[in-house]
Amino acid sequence: MNTTKILEKLKGKRGIFVHSDPAGAKACLALASKLSKESILAISDRQYSFYKDFEVEVNNYKQKNIADWLRDFQPEFVFTGTSIPVNIEINFLQEAQKRKIFTYSFIDHWINIKERFFLKDKYVFPNRFLVIDRCAKEMALNANIPGDIIRIIDNPYYDYLKNWAPKISKCLLFENLGIPKEA
Repeated sequence: MNTTKILEKLKGKRGIFVHSDPAGAKACLALASKLSKESILAISDRQYSFYKDFEVEVNNYKQKNIADWLRDFQPEFVFTGTSIPVNIEINFLQEAQKRKIFTYSFIDHWINIKERFFLKDKYVFPNRFLVIDRCAKEMALNANIPGDIIRIIDNPYYDYLKNWAPKISKCLLFENLGIPKEA
């Protein structure tokens, strides 16, 4: 599935994007940046300088508890990047599922593919388990992740980079870095 198809599923819906690590953040924010700012909410427990590149406001996870985030925003979906051992994403998945909110998780590589979804004493899987290639899908299946939830998707961040253009000129960049223009 390419990024356009996942965007079609998300457009016009209210959604929360949750991430912790940089790779998950970039995938989530690449998608969120293509959606209406009024319909999305991004949440993280970390701050990264690259957030400004996406022009999506990222809220501090600790401002509210998860139940309040979900109650106050009333999302139709929750989309997570995943990381290990941090579990804010899995905590959001668990709470969203209690409320019957559709969930997606993007897994950018296959290391610890199942362990990423272990919380306390059980596994918490999303409604859609989005992996990057057939190898990751096979690893997920071999790890006993239900096949009916697994989908292969292009990395949204790679699609973002295909269309990326710098916001400053090469001359201005060189000037800011103190590099002669002839370099």
